[in-house]
Amino acid sequence: MTRRRTLRLVVILAVLLAGLGLLVPGSPAYLPSLVGQYSRYQQGHSLGYWVRALGGTDPGVRRRAIFALGAMGPDAAEAAPALGTILTGDLDAEDRHQAALALAKMAPASGAAVPDLARALDGDEEPAVRMNAAYALFLLGAQSRPAAPVLIAALARRANRTNVGTFSCTIQEMAALALGRATAGGTEGVAALAEALDGARTAHKRRAVAQALGDIGPPARAAEPRLRALLADDSPEVRTAAEEALRKVVGQ
Repeated sequence: MTRRRTLRLVVILAVLLAGLGLLVPGSPAYLPSLVGQYSRYQQGHSLGYWVRALGGTDPGVRRRAIFALGAMGPDAAEAAPALGTILTGDLDAEDRHQAALALAKMAPASGAAVPDLARALDGDEEPAVRMNAAYALFLLGAQSRPAAPVLIAALARRANRTNVGTFSCTIQEMAALALGRATAGGTEGVAALAEALDGARTAHKRRAVAQALGDIGPPARAAEPRLRALLADDSPEVRTAAEEALRKVVGQ
């Protein structure tokens, strides 16, 4: 066997072994492990680095940390409490906005921040902060159940009729959708959603409330007459949402 041929065989064997390493659990080169490790780095820094940076005094570094942790998504769950602190206590409105958005990106691993998200939705003066807080609660689904009273209040708040421009719905409509998912299988949100449906002046809001009632399921049976009335709505999107909700609520 020639030296060149031997070298070629060695290279082929090395490649095969490396390929097997990607597929063998416990191997240093196991592909899912490599992907998981990489996902815990952003901009060349580890998750721990960015979590510590949230508590620093440099506003620029703190802002970069918020962005980086949001980009990590659910892998950055341990940062949720610190982001919740920024969300409810930072004087910079944009930092609060980005903290809410980062927590939304971390869902469903950001459940620890539900109380902070609820406080932001209930009391923050900035519409963008309230919108992203409501969006994060929507994405957290049943984990947001403790926030149901705040979602009900947000659904009725006139200032939440606004659309912040980055979403296709208003804050009220997002609160309705979040309430439906948060209280699925229970009756806590039914009365508030039924009242919101009675006062809904836009097709977008009627569709959102109908969807929320559908997400609650059979416990929303008291709203069946209102949903049936939507079957004659001028908007085809509303009629479709009502049909889907009725299937979930009454099975037809």
